[in-house]
Amino acid sequence: MDVLGDVSATRLGDRTARVHLPRLRGEDPILIQPAVLDPLIEEPSYVDGTDPERDTPTSPWGWSLFWKTADKQTSLAISQVVVTLEQVAPAEATDALAVCCKELPQWFSRLKDWCEIVTKQDLDIVAPRERIRVDGKDWACWHDGNPMQVSRQYFLDFDYGDPLSQPCWNRLVMLAGDGTLPPTEHLLLRDARSAQVRGQFRRAVLDAATAMEIMLGMLHKEHLWSTSALTANSSGSSERWTLGKLRKVVAGFVTLPPSMTKDLIALRNAVVHKSAKEPTDTESKAMLAAASDLVAIANPIDDPAAPGWAASGLDQPAGSPGRHR
Repeated sequence: MDVLGDVSATRLGDRTARVHLPRLRGEDPILIQPAVLDPLIEEPSYVDGTDPERDTPTSPWGWSLFWKTADKQTSLAISQVVVTLEQVAPAEATDALAVCCKELPQWFSRLKDWCEIVTKQDLDIVAPRERIRVDGKDWACWHDGNPMQVSRQYFLDFDYGDPLSQPCWNRLVMLAGDGTLPPTEHLLLRDARSAQVRGQFRRAVLDAATAMEIMLGMLHKEHLWSTSALTANSSGSSERWTLGKLRKVVAGFVTLPPSMTKDLIALRNAVVHKSAKEPTDTESKAMLAAASDLVAIANPIDDPAAPGWAASGLDQPAGSPGRHR
């Protein structure tokens, strides 16, 4: 709700741009086009989609996830935005459009990554989650030549993540325009979460364990820097250590989360090495939880609009060990 109607600054290549978000139509849970389009397009009168007999279209700009309920905050999903370029002379319009079309896919990819990481939304467009599945549709069954009714079962998945605040949205749009990528360990956690909910438990374990190993290596290197013990010979030593050894050494100077047990180290090794173990749902969830707990300690990114975010990984001074830019 906070971001509706917002206009945020960003960049597409070397051009200044602005992202315009749709607005609410009065008090209705219906989104309409951003104000910047009003002089250009006359919008139809949308309905909320609850009346199947109406042929009036529903809004292409998004939909409500939950609306003015007693126990939940109002939240809407946005499906379209408008991007404008500034200070484009008539003779440059064609070239500006070409730049926009070329830069938009990568810009959107960066923005999507940041939204997934910060809000834990699942926005995978390559392997999207199946929101509704119907078992029994188009099935047929007979017993002794007599047809039988096959009952249908509906499976619903409404895990949409957290809504974005306006300051957070403004920050993420700017990061996408600047070409700033999220830290690798946060991308791995995002991938592990996506794999987990799709039943890809081996992939979830491997991505989560890799994020864990990156963080342990970073903590080890930062400890060496802080104790002035980092030398030419030791600067890359943690990269050659096993996950189990890193855990043991880092536990000597950092209080690791209780969820990060020796059993998880053994699980990761069993999945990676000769036995090629197929992890269970429970094992995969435990690995993901432990990796998330560790990343939250070592390099948290909770809300990029929060005052303390400059102290997290993205905005550390150049040369700081283990921090990603």
